[in-house]
Amino acid sequence: MSNWTQRLSKVQASTVTPAEVEPIGHLTLSELKETPMTFGKAHLGKKYEEIWSTDPNWIRWFLGHYASSTKTDHRKMIKFIQMKIEESETEVPQPSAKSLPKSLGTKPKAKAMMVPSPEINEEQTLESFEMMSDLGWEPPSEQKEEINALQARMLNLENAMQRMLHLMQNAMPLQPAMPADHPDSAVAEWDDPWNN
Repeated sequence: MSNWTQRLSKVQASTVTPAEVEPIGHLTLSELKETPMTFGKAHLGKKYEEIWSTDPNWIRWFLGHYASSTKTDHRKMIKFIQMKIEESETEVPQPSAKSLPKSLGTKPKAKAMMVPSPEINEEQTLESFEMMSDLGWEPPSEQKEEINALQARMLNLENAMQRMLHLMQNAMPLQPAMPADHPDSAVAEWDDPWNN
């Protein structure tokens, strides 16, 4: 959207009087699920619930671009998205201690040690984006922040695993080499029939 388009939208939104805005507060989620899309081209005629289930990227895009729209049809879709988010957040089951298997309900034998996470500078993340750009792919701007966060988490995990391996290697005692003449020695002299 160009700068002029954004500016025009703001001017038009500020000139709408409250009498022109149709109230939609009475609509329930079950009513909105069955509402057909009456605008746009991509999902025209589809029910809101179908769009929610089949095109999450469009839902995210629509919410980002039309959240402040005063058009009734846009506001209905925004209200539907908000209600679906609230419904999804309340449906997340929280496991109880009784429902966990015994192996998951046991207490750890030792407390985890806090390990400082490595500093991730912008040069590292920019280098990653440059590599992706060289391949001709560029993530959408709203996903760059998510990608940075995931890259930071992966670096933290990699660092923690390297520290764990280092600690495990230092904790394991090395067994001394067994003399060749010891009866339990795995390396015993034998006659090679091919080298006689």
